[in-house]
Amino acid sequence: RPSPRPQSSRLPPLPVISLGLPRSASPAVLDFFQCNGMKTSHYNCVGNCTGTKKDTEFCGDSETAGKCGECVSDNIQDGRPPFDGCGDYDVWTQFDGSWDVDTGDAVCFLPQITELHALHATYPDATLLLATRRPDLWVKSVGPKLRDAFGACKFTACKADCVADDKQFAAFYEEHTRTIREWVERHPSHKLIEIDADLDADTSKVLADATGLSGSCWGPTKCSGSCEYWQEVRVNRLRDAADAAAAAL
Repeated sequence: RPSPRPQSSRLPPLPVISLGLPRSASPAVLDFFQCNGMKTSHYNCVGNCTGTKKDTEFCGDSETAGKCGECVSDNIQDGRPPFDGCGDYDVWTQFDGSWDVDTGDAVCFLPQITELHALHATYPDATLLLATRRPDLWVKSVGPKLRDAFGACKFTACKADCVADDKQFAAFYEEHTRTIREWVERHPSHKLIEIDADLDADTSKVLADATGLSGSCWGPTKCSGSCEYWQEVRVNRLRDAADAAAAAL
């Protein structure tokens, strides 16, 4: 059950904007903030579809309707604040894409790479959150259909040949982490909270110290939308332990 919404004096500056790449534990981040009583969005947004907004893809009846990424993309293209009319949220945990992992269709939108300037211009004091995973585990977690969608998008930072190669794809992930760190150093009005999303107790303490929120909301015992993610983490740990034991023989 979500905790009562904490006092604003205890919180970092809002909004909290997650800048991790897809499949970087965003459901776990969602669960953490929701458990702490924060208004949190993840991929799907309930926004304001009145006025000129009602004629946008976000407010229509297409497959991209209601997707946070569609709303943010429309706003940036139209010169509006990125989150304008996308919902009354304190925390934005995933607003890229959209990605249809069943069909491989995608809206090729990665604002955590291409739109940092737009986010900074409108939210210069926003708290930024970067959830990272071990790069090889992230590559495995992406899955073939989402990976195909990435390749088809031909992102400048990682085109099709990069996406198709495990080592290059992992290097792309590591480079994104470095890029965000360096960008925040150049824009010190933002607080960056960086977490290792494959850990339980350590990350729980990091989040509690950085946000003033309850660290107990992080991890598998409080999962709601992230239970599948934490099961994946558990399987990876067992596999790593088995590999280490085999290597020691």
